[in-house]
Amino acid sequence: MTTETPRGPQQETGSREHTEVTSTEPTGGTAPAEYLWPAQVALMADFDPDDYVEKFPDATVRKAIFTAHFKFDHERPFTFRDCEVPVRVGAVDHLIGETPSRAEAAADAVDLGLDDPHEVMARLKRQRAERFRDRDKRKAVEKAERAATMPEMALFDFDRDFAQLTAPVALIPGLIATGSAVQVIAEPNVGKTFLALGWACDLASRGSAVVYVVADDSTYQFVRRVLGWCAAHDAQPRDIFRYLQLFTRAAQFADDTDISALAALVRERAAVLVVFDTQHQCSEGLDENSNNDSRAITAALVRLTKLGPAVALVHHTGDGKTGRGAKSVHGYLTTVLSVTEVEQEGGRYLQVRATKQKNMERGNPVLYPLERVEIPEDMRAGVIADADAWTLVARTRMDPFDVAGGDRGGLISDIRMYCALAALRSSPNALPVTKVAKYMREAAKPMLAAKGLLPVGGRLPKGFTDQAVSTLLMSMAKVPEGAVEGLAAEDSTTRITYYDATEAGEAEAVRLAEALGIRSENME
Repeated sequence: MTTETPRGPQQETGSREHTEVTSTEPTGGTAPAEYLWPAQVALMADFDPDDYVEKFPDATVRKAIFTAHFKFDHERPFTFRDCEVPVRVGAVDHLIGETPSRAEAAADAVDLGLDDPHEVMARLKRQRAERFRDRDKRKAVEKAERAATMPEMALFDFDRDFAQLTAPVALIPGLIATGSAVQVIAEPNVGKTFLALGWACDLASRGSAVVYVVADDSTYQFVRRVLGWCAAHDAQPRDIFRYLQLFTRAAQFADDTDISALAALVRERAAVLVVFDTQHQCSEGLDENSNNDSRAITAALVRLTKLGPAVALVHHTGDGKTGRGAKSVHGYLTTVLSVTEVEQEGGRYLQVRATKQKNMERGNPVLYPLERVEIPEDMRAGVIADADAWTLVARTRMDPFDVAGGDRGGLISDIRMYCALAALRSSPNALPVTKVAKYMREAAKPMLAAKGLLPVGGRLPKGFTDQAVSTLLMSMAKVPEGAVEGLAAEDSTTRITYYDATEAGEAEAVRLAEALGIRSENME
């Protein structure tokens, strides 16, 4: 419904509390005035109506003015003449002496170029009540719709639903799985973004779609870092950006339009990971220490993780174990990963430690090398300035047969150790897997010690168990399932054999064989 805009308050939408419409007497009545314009109050108190409200000496009057504007969803006024909502006489009567009649208040308002404050207030109350009625009707309809669909949506039927359940998929083994809500926390300038960006690029390089909200840096700087990752991992930027979708502004948790856009993007791209970098920049208008305000963050996490991907929030640390801010967010999270920078012989590393894991064991810390890399000139293509050619890169695509700590099934040995395992198991006098496991554990110790990764006391991390050894290394080789049949020893020559391999699987088997200087053979 359209109403004429008064020469005072402007018609607004939205409200915060329900107020019944009260009847008012027509202009010219002799009853005492109930409302006055703030400009009238200023004149009665010998204060310049063109001066700032904040400068008015009486705090009660200032509060009454600001509260009235807040109540009717009007902007906070600067001067008394800017005020668009009348105030109750009861809040200012200690300043104005004898209360004027309604007729006198209306006449004074006309002299100031304003409408009758009582007519304006009656109109504001009517509009406000109409908005509340519309809101209540809409909420009633939504509630009825939810109630009608609740059994179908929320009740688990074993016979119907059990077979439809899908297990989470490990995106970053031992750290992040699909459907999880993750927070990556660290002190400023440690390298959180390098790590999150590296994980995103690693997934994209393997053909998995990732949506990355770039909220804490310019698109230029972020793309420059992606190019650095490509240079360090021998990847082509075009191939990475085929699966890495950048959202180049700060999508807000409290903005339903932004979260809906991200949800649509997740569905369209079948994304497995969504990254908000950073949580703070995507929380505009929210008090991060307020559990009430933080409901917007958890609501967005629920909405997006229900679609299947992991959702990672890059955030600053609070106490070293949790992210800064309200505990309600930490309570909802599936995973919290604390990142610190460590110096070891041979270079700098980002150490990732899971301080919270709801659905998997908290393994040992994982180390990612942090290196300074030059972006090749042909990759910069005249867009990235020469001065920006060097950038830090977290090597997140680890050599699958190198030694790595953490809950990635324990430790990954050199591929030659796996070749030895395969040869032993395929020999006529094959040793039991438990014996082979023992030999491999002992062989791994000097390698670990040389890399500074052997834990105190010389004990290997959990996961390097007898039962896991026979499948551990190949499962971590990032070779598509069914691509590589196994390793064999023949005439003292080790070779990689494969059958029924996808094109990508065959290429991976050939690449591994070339890197080791051994043969690869298609057994079809």
